[in-house]
Amino acid sequence: MCGLNHLPQSYSAFCLISQLIAEAFLSIIKYLFALSDNFFPAYAKENKKEKQLWFSYVRGIKLVLTRDTRVLVEARITCGILLCEEKLPPTNTKSSFNMSVFKNQPTCSRSPEDELESRVLVASINSENPNISRVTDASKVFGVLGIRNASLRIDMFKHDDCSSDFTCEVQGLDNREIIIWPMRF
Repeated sequence: MCGLNHLPQSYSAFCLISQLIAEAFLSIIKYLFALSDNFFPAYAKENKKEKQLWFSYVRGIKLVLTRDTRVLVEARITCGILLCEEKLPPTNTKSSFNMSVFKNQPTCSRSPEDELESRVLVASINSENPNISRVTDASKVFGVLGIRNASLRIDMFKHDDCSSDFTCEVQGLDNREIIIWPMRF
């Protein structure tokens, strides 16, 4: 299968297993991208027109960072747009939900404890504060926690922000277990 017939049998088996795993992984990725278009059909059509540099879709969370996007917002031109979305289950009561976007600050240390300290909160919506709308020097933030979905959109005006890394984190209560889904770029 791998074109290495002269190698020992155990290596050929390893090669075959590796190839099967790689094919399964590619099938899963293709399936997830197909799901993203089904869950967000209007957004999928809109994105075909955009230059999209970063995209992620895991466990319902969709995070898109579109850099070099020129949009006129509040009499200023954006350099990028960050969008974090999640489709909520039909039984969602919003009783315990939080969606946050963090800007990741570079640190010298590589330990997980320092990594948490290197995040700066950009925007958050939760059960107590389901809506956010504000404009600052650096960005315009709009977020809403609805019955069926939650989303945070950040229009960025500063080029330093547009070239930064971000994390979208969702926390929810599901069968008395708190589930956290961080997404990082």
